[in-house]
Amino acid sequence: MCLHAQSANDLIQFLMKVVYPSVQYHFLEVVWKGNFLPEEKSNGVDHILSDLKSEFNSLYTYETKLVFPAVLRTFDKNIQYRVTNTPDIYELVDLTRRKENRMRTLIDELKKHVLPESEKNQSIEKLIDSFETEFFPAKEDWNDMINNRLSTCSCFKKAIKSQPSESNNEFNS
Repeated sequence: MCLHAQSANDLIQFLMKVVYPSVQYHFLEVVWKGNFLPEEKSNGVDHILSDLKSEFNSLYTYETKLVFPAVLRTFDKNIQYRVTNTPDIYELVDLTRRKENRMRTLIDELKKHVLPESEKNQSIEKLIDSFETEFFPAKEDWNDMINNRLSTCSCFKKAIKSQPSESNNEFNS
């Protein structure tokens, strides 16, 4: 394994064991406190929460099933000969970033609908805070690490050298 593999694995473990569960807990708390009934999209907040939860769950599934394993596989020198079977890292990261940006937009919309310091909205405020203080900073660390590896890590360079150059340019724009 490449020396960069450990730091990538540590960040993946942090996301999987700390960040994602924390946000999931806050979604559950919003439902438990009665601030959100997924089956009844009666107002703007419920619709935003529903979209946010769907986007979050989609990202979680996408990263755990495809992105994280693909990134870890790129570090494995024993399977470098199978580069053509490795998903395009640029495409994977581009899609996760679009989902993250969509969640940022939804969080901004949610903040507009939530009255500050209202007892009814405390669980929603905690959810917003978990995104802003845990999720987004951790995802920025992840994206920075991936950008760094794409430009400096020989394992990543080997994995992407067969990728079309136009996808490389799109990612860096």
